Amino acid sequence: MNKLKNLSFLLALMLMVTSFSFTSCSDDDDDDTTTKFTIVNESGRDFYGIMMSPSSQSTWSDILEKDTFEDGSSVVITFNFGKSQKWDIRLFEDKDDIDNGYIEFTNLDLTGRTKLKIYKKGSETWYSLE
Repeated sequence: MNKLKNLSFLLALMLMVTSFSFTSCSDDDDDDTTTKFTIVNESGRDFYGIMMSPSSQSTWSDILEKDTFEDGSSVVITFNFGKSQKWDIRLFEDKDDIDNGYIEFTNLDLTGRTKLKIYKKGSETWYSLE
């Protein structure tokens, strides 16, 4: 059953990745403000996926090119802010429990920001924006 859930999730991710592009994040984007944004993992643990979505939408896109986002590493993404300046970011902590094993930061205002650093101590996870 768990393998079937994982397979279903992977298929859904593949469909989302092919149908959703960070260069065009919403239908009403009139602005071509493309930017590079870095996510840094300083949490002391590995993550098994990163997904990102404009806060106004329910469509998620997988932004991690490899299977693991190791502690001490970073991911650089390029996307179009358009009119959407607030974003949700989901970090998967448990590769075997994709429905519950994640941390989510919502309504992040990325206006003028270029970097998000993730920290964790005990059960508390937080971030800083630069």
